[in-house]
Amino acid sequence: MSSQRTHHLTQPTLFIKICALLMFSVSLLTISPQRVAHAQGVDCEQPNVLFVLDYSGSMTRNNKWNQAIEALTQVTVAFDARLRFGLMHFPTDGDCAVGSSYLWSPVEMTGGAAVRQSLQGRSPSGNTPLARAINRASEYYDQLNDQNRKNIIVLITDGGETCGGDPVGACRDAFSRNYPTYVIGFGSGVDGGTLRNMAEAGGTQQYYQANDASQLFEALQTIARAATDEICDNSDNDCDGLIDEEIDPIPCDSRCGVGEKICLPGGMLSDCQGGQIPVESCDGQDNDCDNIEDEGLEAVPCEVDGQLGVAECLPSGELSDCDPGERAEVCDGQDNDVDGLIDENTESECNFECHLGRVLCIEGQLTGCTAAPVSDEICNGEDDDCDGIIDEMSTCVGAEICDGGRCLEPCQSGECREGYRCQSDNYCHPLPCSPECPEGYRCVDQQCVIPCTVNSQCAPYQAECDFMRQVCDTEYMSQPPGPGVGVYTPDMGAPSNPNPQPTAGVSAPEMAPPASSSASCDTSAGRSGVLALLLACLSLLIRRETQKGNFR
Repeated sequence: MSSQRTHHLTQPTLFIKICALLMFSVSLLTISPQRVAHAQGVDCEQPNVLFVLDYSGSMTRNNKWNQAIEALTQVTVAFDARLRFGLMHFPTDGDCAVGSSYLWSPVEMTGGAAVRQSLQGRSPSGNTPLARAINRASEYYDQLNDQNRKNIIVLITDGGETCGGDPVGACRDAFSRNYPTYVIGFGSGVDGGTLRNMAEAGGTQQYYQANDASQLFEALQTIARAATDEICDNSDNDCDGLIDEEIDPIPCDSRCGVGEKICLPGGMLSDCQGGQIPVESCDGQDNDCDNIEDEGLEAVPCEVDGQLGVAECLPSGELSDCDPGERAEVCDGQDNDVDGLIDENTESECNFECHLGRVLCIEGQLTGCTAAPVSDEICNGEDDDCDGIIDEMSTCVGAEICDGGRCLEPCQSGECREGYRCQSDNYCHPLPCSPECPEGYRCVDQQCVIPCTVNSQCAPYQAECDFMRQVCDTEYMSQPPGPGVGVYTPDMGAPSNPNPQPTAGVSAPEMAPPASSSASCDTSAGRSGVLALLLACLSLLIRRETQKGNFR
């Protein structure tokens, strides 16, 4: 190997984050009306919230029982349109049992009214079997088997465990089943230390102390709001029409140090990366502790005789001679090909069996494959277990049925929520497309769209996959297949090869960069003015970082 000096750039993390923020701002400016309309129509799965209410004799003291009823009434009225409420109590026999009559009201759509009704005419008595109550709540969610929603337990108690159970262990077990447990101590007689440990074991960390109806309502209201916070799961948790927006990085530990996991398209968290975790280098070693050696280093920037170039990372873990010829862009946070763009076109497509995904370039590092893992079948219109059959043996909660990848709710007195209509089977079906979509298209919000996960699926339509909406987006292409944005209209022909699938175990080919767009854009004057301002700001940032010596 000839003499060469590797050309390095420091990692100005703050600068990169500012650039990312600017590019995100630009993307907001270029969202089309069709995209906004579609986003607002995203189906929102309301979380399940099961109140686990202390029914022991001590709840009759100091009017606590009536105050609990008052607070539960207020919170169910305030959040009935956003959460599916249910109610259970403990004990059930005046002693320590939590028997089959524990459930006063099942979790269900607009279940707040049933919760309020079930609280009337009750007289608490008995001990405080906290552990048995939490275990019973976990069993209830197991039987409900509602995997498409958050399943949350909210414990309200005025005492401590009096039946010899292990309430901390019960909360830990519930959280391991993906049932986070919120804990509220009501009144001055609680075992605060145990309740605090229960909250930590239950995955919610914060223990709430309430001493009257007003404070109890405030605690319940805080929990209800937290239940609708956005999490990284490819769902619209807060029902605002957007999916996985503004998810903060999650701290994580690896054997290489402290890093972060970020939310990737498709609702999956990235591998632990960044922070104190070293970047991968071409040395035949697993530098970033992801069990892969020298990944993403096919071309490495270098310098020889004062000229920039690239060197190849060889299978031996060594760099080839530095080639000062044409420079290829690689994922390293640098503008390798000196075209004013950083890390462009360095993402690639990948798959886990029949599930497609992408390897993303984020802040100069490649992530793991975003494809969903092969799993048990659920009602989502996808082949989760990759057996060639969709939604087979999948179940929905309660009286709901699986149809067309959705859990359909039964009609309520012949009525359904907005966007659905009650059909002859007495279930609420999404409003249909007219005319009916041809093969290869999917009806979403009364539009026939081309579904996709990766760019190569949209190649037959000269389009790219809009990863946020999971449809082929032709907005920036020079020859769109029709007047809509990935939308079918009757004068368009059906696709000849919709959604090609990769061979099992083989990565899908990487898409070539699209041709530059000649399509016009309405409101272009306003957008271009702000875009020019953002680009000028970006140019200033680059100049400042260069002057500070962050590039050397």
